[in-house]
Amino acid sequence: MINQTIETAFRVLIYLGSQDANRLVSLQEIHEVVGGSATYLAKITAVLSREGLLSSQRGAQGGLQLGREAKKIIMLEVIEATQGKFRPFGEAKGKTGKGKWGNYQVVADGLNDMLVSALGKITLADLIGAKAAKPSKKK
Repeated sequence: MINQTIETAFRVLIYLGSQDANRLVSLQEIHEVVGGSATYLAKITAVLSREGLLSSQRGAQGGLQLGREAKKIIMLEVIEATQGKFRPFGEAKGKTGKGKWGNYQVVADGLNDMLVSALGKITLADLIGAKAAKPSKKK
């Protein structure tokens, strides 16, 4: 399920990906664009930074930018960075196949696999459009 945390993470990444690649964007600016709780936003950006999806620089001239090129940030990776393993229909528990619950788990496992596969092919660049920013190389 796509929840508020995942949606906020994508909004942050899309905003940063649409900026000049060399520009460091303050958390305050991101908050003004994305909205929501500033504390919650700081927690999400910390997770994204820890996972290498964002790069941060402290100090008066500091800020955030993408941790790598938008075409190398995968939608599934963002979801799993914020929520853990993505299995919206849960993991198989006990027997699969016909039985008390019919073929539910067999179908659910197939749906999980299809969703994971599809989300593994969509990049941040796809979400932004053709003008995706490339982050600068750290010196």
